[in-house]
Amino acid sequence: MLALFRNDRRFWVRLWTLVLPIMGQNFIQSSLGAVDVFMVGQLNETAVAGLGLADQLFFLLILFLFGVGSGAAIFSAQAWGKQDLPQIHSVMGMSLVLAFVGAVFFAIISLVFPEQIIGLYTPDTAVIAVSASYLRVVGWSYVATAASVVFGSVLRSIEEVRLPLVVSFFSLGLNSVFNYLLIFGKFGFPELGVQGAAIATAGARWVECLILVGLIYRWRLPVAANLRQMAAVTRPFAKLFLLTTLPVIATEIAWSVGQTLYNGFYARIGTESIAAINIAVTIERLAFIVFIAMGSAASVMIGNRLGAGEKDRAMLYAKRFLILQFGLACMLGLFLFSVSGWVPGLYNISAEAASYTTAVLRVMSAAVLIKSANLMAFIGIIRPGGDTRVGLLMDIGPLWLLGVPLAYVGTFILGYSVVWVYTLSVVEEVAKLGFALWRISSRRWMKAVV
Repeated sequence: MLALFRNDRRFWVRLWTLVLPIMGQNFIQSSLGAVDVFMVGQLNETAVAGLGLADQLFFLLILFLFGVGSGAAIFSAQAWGKQDLPQIHSVMGMSLVLAFVGAVFFAIISLVFPEQIIGLYTPDTAVIAVSASYLRVVGWSYVATAASVVFGSVLRSIEEVRLPLVVSFFSLGLNSVFNYLLIFGKFGFPELGVQGAAIATAGARWVECLILVGLIYRWRLPVAANLRQMAAVTRPFAKLFLLTTLPVIATEIAWSVGQTLYNGFYARIGTESIAAINIAVTIERLAFIVFIAMGSAASVMIGNRLGAGEKDRAMLYAKRFLILQFGLACMLGLFLFSVSGWVPGLYNISAEAASYTTAVLRVMSAAVLIKSANLMAFIGIIRPGGDTRVGLLMDIGPLWLLGVPLAYVGTFILGYSVVWVYTLSVVEEVAKLGFALWRISSRRWMKAVV
């Protein structure tokens, strides 16, 4: 096994050059949500539950945008391997159109129908009111988020990772400061509670977008295409782009809908249960920063090698990344288990919610071994290989055929607690990993898209 890593200094240099800035940016982006949950968590568990359910709509949007960005990255990473700038500009144009359409759709839902959407998750009128007040503010920031995600995804695929990191760091600082001022009414600002968190978050997203896009065009980075360059899309390329990208978007949408159904099940169990899940998932997302960074680095490095026609090296990189991800998962699983006991003490929640939080975190500490391997397999290896249609079936099939039905039975028929329902939801991850490893070993995931 160790022989796979020997005598390849270029691999390690490129790995750390990509991973560290991406890790920093992912930490900052995850912290935006974590800051909201932590500060709102000082109010009460109804506020935590309301914010968590409101975040489900943004979760759907961000995964839709992640699908668009991932599709863009497949093409731009391989095009960068060939130094084909015109194709990168065409990818930018098509990706931005798709992203803006999705952002406008979700914005309309947030601004016009928030009560109806949150009512699908919980009958608690107090939680619905909190969620709706949050959504009616953050909905105005969805278009800015769309632009940031697409530009950031393509920048990473051409190995320009420092600018998104710096801009995201500034956005986090701005969000944290105004969260504190507007949630608690400090230094003469109004005390707005959850709505204050929404204002701070929406403002931070717009500032992040404007600075990122402004600097890209000011410094004339490779992705700084004008409208004519973005519109220079041939019919064959548009067809290939959509055939490759739409399955990625469909995967993210189907997966995100499944995850929101899980949260709907948890909310139906009780407010304490959804509050516990929201806190535990916030901690899990922070722990997953390193896995997402590794997956993003793998996507870029493997995509570049495939674009350059080096299939054997791409396969070697895939094996290396799977091994590295497993080692990191063992360490972070131990970390999650070790912090599970004292995390609930950071929030103003009931003893029952605190007990659920600890138990869910302990299940997560074991599940992280499987979840992180799937993240690397599907996002870091299979997807940049262009094998998106088969990847769609392998990724989504277990979710809808195993995970969702089992969680439904556990919630509504067997009456299990949130801890056991969450455990049932992890079963799908085991099946997915088996399919993913089989596909990778077959080498049929390696496809040239440029």
